[in-house]
Amino acid sequence: MKAWLECMIRADRPATASPACTYRPVTAPPSPADAHRLMPADRALALLNAAAALERVAPQLDWPGEASPAARLLSAERDPGLRLVAALARAAIEFLAGPERERLRACAAPRRVRYFLKDHGLQEWCKPSCGNRARAARHYRRQRAADAG
Repeated sequence: MKAWLECMIRADRPATASPACTYRPVTAPPSPADAHRLMPADRALALLNAAAALERVAPQLDWPGEASPAARLLSAERDPGLRLVAALARAAIEFLAGPERERLRACAAPRRVRYFLKDHGLQEWCKPSCGNRARAARHYRRQRAADAG
């Protein structure tokens, strides 16, 4: 399946800014409200990978007594900003490499720049008020067209 990567990292922001990239099937385009601001996929991937590499981490296994084992990442990085950016980048990479990415959609409401995970087959908006906004805009367009014609 043909696909692309769209990123909310803007060209005017530093590489250390928190990335929010999404893998999108061709049938689900980016939000029209922000599509013109998205950077090329190869640059977005490079920035995402660079942000994830800002912090060296080592996996640690915790297994307290009778409880279930848990994995965590141990870091020697002292700068909390770098730790946050790297953690967000790693989370984005995990999300993009996982099955949940297929549910990611751009909200179809007018002038809306929000993305959401689709819960059911007919869902087009991130929340009900966006659906109301879209229906009101459609009604307004029809009224203007009827008044003009």
